[in-house]
Amino acid sequence: MDGITCGALATELNTTLDNATVERVVMPDRNTVILQLYIPVEGKTNLYLSANPSYPFFQLHETLPSPLLNPPPSFAMLLRKHLRRSRLQAVSAPPGERLLSFHFRSLNEMGDFYEITLHFECMPRTANLILVNHEDIILDAIRHIDHSVNREREILPAHPYVPPPSQDRLLPRERLHMLENTLLSDLRPELTLPENTMMLSDLRPELTVSRAAMQAVAGFSPILGTEAAFRAFIDPDRPISSLNAKERLNLEESVRTLCRLVLSGDVSPRVYRLGEGSQSDDVPIAVHVLPLTHLPYYSAYKTIAEAVTAFNRRKIRDDHFKRKKTTLASRLRDEIRHTRRKQLLHEEDVAKGAKADDQQLMGELILANIYQIPKGIGKVTLENYHEDPPKKIAVILNPNRTPAENAQIYFHQARRNRRKKEAATKLLKKDEHDLNWLISLQDAINWAENDEDLEAIASEYRTRREAQDHSDRPRSPSHTTDALPGKPGKRSKRREKAYANRQRYQGSKRQKSGPAPIPPRTFTSSDGFTILVGRNPMQNDQLLRKARKDDVWMHIKSGAGSHVIVSGEGRAVPERTLNEAAGIAAWYSSANRAGGAKTDIDICLVRDVKKPPRTAPGYVIYKNQKTILIEPLNPTTLSTPNSAASK
Repeated sequence: MDGITCGALATELNTTLDNATVERVVMPDRNTVILQLYIPVEGKTNLYLSANPSYPFFQLHETLPSPLLNPPPSFAMLLRKHLRRSRLQAVSAPPGERLLSFHFRSLNEMGDFYEITLHFECMPRTANLILVNHEDIILDAIRHIDHSVNREREILPAHPYVPPPSQDRLLPRERLHMLENTLLSDLRPELTLPENTMMLSDLRPELTVSRAAMQAVAGFSPILGTEAAFRAFIDPDRPISSLNAKERLNLEESVRTLCRLVLSGDVSPRVYRLGEGSQSDDVPIAVHVLPLTHLPYYSAYKTIAEAVTAFNRRKIRDDHFKRKKTTLASRLRDEIRHTRRKQLLHEEDVAKGAKADDQQLMGELILANIYQIPKGIGKVTLENYHEDPPKKIAVILNPNRTPAENAQIYFHQARRNRRKKEAATKLLKKDEHDLNWLISLQDAINWAENDEDLEAIASEYRTRREAQDHSDRPRSPSHTTDALPGKPGKRSKRREKAYANRQRYQGSKRQKSGPAPIPPRTFTSSDGFTILVGRNPMQNDQLLRKARKDDVWMHIKSGAGSHVIVSGEGRAVPERTLNEAAGIAAWYSSANRAGGAKTDIDICLVRDVKKPPRTAPGYVIYKNQKTILIEPLNPTTLSTPNSAASK
């Protein structure tokens, strides 16, 4: 939200929130304040003001988040003291600045009215919420700034409030007046204009066109600078010094047009997107009150508050999804790295176990020639009587030990390495299964599209890890029958113990019930058939168990991906539905979605798919399959005509 949008939003809120009453003040986190307002005729609404340094935002909608901070911070308590039952008198914003000031009229303990203002500075990195009295003395702020951070502008209680430093740029009205009465300084060298009234291209020729247009007017954002260059038919990344006279006149005209739009007060609240159709393109990139012609894809809204709220809610949701995805992917990467290290150690143990036979042979040869080996030597050459003809073998000895002791050392090493090999061979199989399972989860994260997908993956990870930890946990000796010798206890005590065990089992079942499992992805084909797609390897197994024998099963050939089931319910599945389901199988797989390259998809009936026992989740074997080559299909396009992929 730039200064132009912020000013238009303040003008709108000054009308829509006029005379609103503050009924409640809460904080869902340390950076966000929510004022629950009652607006005459309109009813209740919630005003969100977040001073998050990475992404400050404004929202106005009906719902409250959960949970809230309990106990509330001191800043929330101060706001409750001064703002509860107060009335909002006005909302203002300095021209071109990203600052919203909410002016309230409150009632003190003596029954006297007094004025109080809440300043919302919505600039990234320096965002803040500051409560000041009628004399502009700071009562408190959500973020305290002392002289060690900013010597010019301290934000502390009992200090005078100093507004953010103004931009050294002309306001739209001033810039429009200058452009209507003068040309660019390059075209009119006889003009001697003040430094701050010249286009920045005259001061810094290395600036790009979009950057120079942005710095020409206060409140302009980089996206408005790009819009000015687009309207002038100029590449926004070109240096301003490379423009000729005609191009500079075109840029001047486009800046003049944008200034007129700002001063007219005619707003068009829109949220602009990358594109239409696929979910990856339906990402909001900007919200603005001016029509941006260089961004053709947008959603129009009735009010600025609705547009800004919709943009911020989607942006926050996407940022939360990205953070959750990054955290889960990082945890899996660490787990994969740890499993591979264990695999290397177990491979070393298997390699050491291969030496057990040689060590056993050394000990046997020493015992066979024990009376021929002198004491105190470190190396001896002996004949291997197991081979015909016998071959000479050099045997390393410990000169401080007798030949018999050296033989026992070799036997001990052989037994130890055999045990290592036996245990490491079993652990290697477990490492391989764990590694395949973790890689399948990592692949599932790559094509996760929403929080439900990530929650399903995280739930499978937690469930399997808890099961492994429980199986690896050593049993207490008190739980074994060998640790309880003697005659059985009394019948009454056995009954009490059995009752306690039943209660413990039922309690564990209640704890394990928890939230309902997340269902698989469900789509409907153009012919009305249900298409089910697993979100993770464990859910892939569940789909296979619940499917009918005559349903159609699909999976990418020789790659990681989701299992796809076409539920025919006894009906023959038409070719178009098969193509659509195969395209979805390619979409939710390791195939490249963006490139649109065709992918091999295996198709067979569920009766031909088998899951071997004791294999990793998602692992199956199948037969009688048919392979088709198809492009990935975005499931959101199923409802559009001619969306089915071709074979």
